[in-house]
Amino acid sequence: MKFIAKKDFARVAELVDVVDPQGLKHPGHVHKGTTFSIGKADALGDLSKRDQMLVATLILSGSVADATDAKAVKAVQDDIAQDKRREEEAARRNAAADGSALIAQLTALMAKAAK
Repeated sequence: MKFIAKKDFARVAELVDVVDPQGLKHPGHVHKGTTFSIGKADALGDLSKRDQMLVATLILSGSVADATDAKAVKAVQDDIAQDKRREEEAARRNAAADGSALIAQLTALMAKAAK
């Protein structure tokens, strides 16, 4: 069965061969947006009992969605894009918070006042 990770999760020893979209390999760690398979069957009932338990645990925890469901995949991709926008905005806020913009404004005002 094919799945897409809805969030980062780790310590899943059964997923040692998962490779994330950036090509990084972390044993037992899956990044949000990673598409991977569990077992060789396409239906839950055709998986081994161990794989069925793993799939059930991941689904019930909200960690994965069906990778063949276009709506679910789009929702995960949208969530990743929103995360990226938030990170970029936080970086911009942090850059502005270092005081350099304020110092530049004060320097300009002081230079203007000195004339």
